[in-house]
Amino acid sequence: MIASIPPVPIPQWGVWAYLAIACGLVVCGLALLLWGRAVGRLFWMFVGAGAGLALGAPLAGWLEANLLAARLGAAVTLGLLGVVLGPLLWALLAASISGGVALYFTVARYLPQLTGRAPEFKLSGEGLGPYVISLAKYSLACVQAVWNTEPLVVAAVGGLAAALPLVIGVVRMRLATIFMTSVCGAAGAVGGAAWAAVLLFGSLGQLFADYWYVLAGTAAGGAILGIVLQYRKALKADKAEKKREGEPPDRRRQAKGRN
Repeated sequence: MIASIPPVPIPQWGVWAYLAIACGLVVCGLALLLWGRAVGRLFWMFVGAGAGLALGAPLAGWLEANLLAARLGAAVTLGLLGVVLGPLLWALLAASISGGVALYFTVARYLPQLTGRAPEFKLSGEGLGPYVISLAKYSLACVQAVWNTEPLVVAAVGGLAAALPLVIGVVRMRLATIFMTSVCGAAGAVGGAAWAAVLLFGSLGQLFADYWYVLAGTAAGGAILGIVLQYRKALKADKAEKKREGEPPDRRRQAKGRN
């Protein structure tokens, strides 16, 4: 399935621009890894604002509105939604990743058996945007092709893989937030550092490709460390809150209560 997909069209920017992006990934990854519960909503605010700016142009054309007003309105609206729905979005992200991985392996297992009925990847245009849209359409077509022959397998595997982390994330939002911010933060920090190293020292690219499991192990270890550190902070905050609730109110608070 992957063999029929062309490589991602990377924009031709300068090395320093890519290096800045890689360093930004490291900084954002470390922030999520160490202070995920505190900056998680802020992360989704920026993601929502960025998505709003990107959707501003088609939204302005659809509503026949001013481009600047449409972009600002979409950015503010989606940014506020990111702040309000932050913990739920981490649960949805976990469900999407888990379900997507399960569907990928399911499609890779059954798609080769569909001789002559497997969909083909077709680019709808040049650039990164059309590539992403074409990739999404191709992925849905592959899932649909397997669904037509094995609907129970697709529903059971994909549904269970997505439902389990979603239910856990909704019931235990703090746990889901800590887990996802640690995993995403570790992946971003390690990936950004490796990318920056390849940009500065091109010979490291092949070394990282040969020993990819070292990078994966480092990211996994970082994620575990982030989960432990964040959960310890959360437990300490809970204990401090319970201690404050158990203390008798002082005279000033009593006076304010009478007024």
